[in-house]
Amino acid sequence: MDVDEAVRALYRVPPPDFVAERDRQAALARDGGDGHLAAELKKQRKPVLAAWAVNLLAGSARKQLDALVDVGARMRSAQRDLRADEVRTLDRERARLQRELTATAVKLAEQAGHPLGGQAVQQVEQTLHAAVSDPSQAAQVQAGTLVKPLSYSGFGLDELSAEALLRAPERQKPAAPKKKLRAELAAAAEDVRRDEQSLAEARRTLEEAEQRQAELQEQLDQAAREVDDAREAVRKARQQHEQAQQRHRELQARDQ
Repeated sequence: MDVDEAVRALYRVPPPDFVAERDRQAALARDGGDGHLAAELKKQRKPVLAAWAVNLLAGSARKQLDALVDVGARMRSAQRDLRADEVRTLDRERARLQRELTATAVKLAEQAGHPLGGQAVQQVEQTLHAAVSDPSQAAQVQAGTLVKPLSYSGFGLDELSAEALLRAPERQKPAAPKKKLRAELAAAAEDVRRDEQSLAEARRTLEEAEQRQAELQEQLDQAAREVDDAREAVRKARQQHEQAQQRHRELQARDQ
């Protein structure tokens, strides 16, 4: 098994079992002489429940997931060309696929013994929406190695044109001439570009903080395991000491 395949398989393990299974697989790889695989496995972070459910989709519903990503790409193309009727048709297809995939994620999680609560279901829906809206986030979803759910809060040229098109009368051209509308959309996109750059920087800061938090949590978990091991060692040592004392008393009684 290559590294990518091993990592994808690991991220289909239920979150409560993730750390133990990761450490077990890393130990097996290390004992088998594959230090690179062992190191890569040890770097992986435990996913939250919603991210794990989406990872299950990447493995068990890949055809439908790819279809959703493809609809997103076609929607962006139709938006750029101001093809209103096509945007409406694709938007209906997008909504259907997202509903079906969300339902499948709920079913897969339940079958694996870890049902999704309302918040987790909402996070699955938001992640699928991000996959439709953003090609880079679509690639993350398709990789099947999400650690946390995704969200899309951008409002660039594509979303502005989509809103305009979806409001346009059925089978009619947009109210404004295409050239004028394109200029207005481009101006709006320029106005928000600086905000999107700030948002991207804030997201990077958040991701770094979350990465650090995850590392600290991992260290805390490891410390907790070490404390448990130490307590067990103390318990056994105390038991052995008491047994030795009892044996000593018995020998003293015989000697008298």
